[in-house]
Amino acid sequence: MSLAPRLLDEAKLELGQTVDYHDGNRRGLGVDFFTAYEDALAYALERPHAGSPARYRGVTRVLRKYRIGKFHADLVVTVVGDELVVIALADHYRKPGYWLGRLKAL
Repeated sequence: MSLAPRLLDEAKLELGQTVDYHDGNRRGLGVDFFTAYEDALAYALERPHAGSPARYRGVTRVLRKYRIGKFHADLVVTVVGDELVVIALADHYRKPGYWLGRLKAL
């Protein structure tokens, strides 16, 4: 079964902000981040059960994390029907699970 990717609005916003942030630190680094994000997403689409399990108290939905290249961030996803839903591009320096409220939209 082939899954279609879908990004939650908050994840789309995070993607744009993170690309801008990295590009502001060093020209071209934003492009590198976006490429690493695309690679992580492609891998997740090919192997939706291969990511590291993301377990949180009270959460019964199966969540997976995929490292975004050399960057300190994970792609957090779940499968909903025939879609791979990107919940967050979770920066390792932010509070763990800050994105858990987004699961209500699923």
